[in-house]
Amino acid sequence: DSVKSKLTFKGHLHTYRFCDDVWTFVIKDVNIKFDDNETVNVDKFKIVACNSKKAGEI
Repeated sequence: DSVKSKLTFKGHLHTYRFCDDVWTFVIKDVNIKFDDNETVNVDKFKIVACNSKKAGEI
C-alpha cells in the first residue's frame, strides 16, 4: 500500500544551505495547501533533501 498526496506551499525563504550533498531550506510564514483544499499556516517550515544515490553512483 502507498499513500499519494500532494501539497503546495508559499512563504518567505529565510535560509538555505548545501553541505555534504544535502540541501536544507528554512521557509518562514508559510501557507500550506493540501489536495482537499485544507490550508495550514505555520511560522517555520524546514525541508531537507538529499540524493538517493551514494556519491560516485550513476
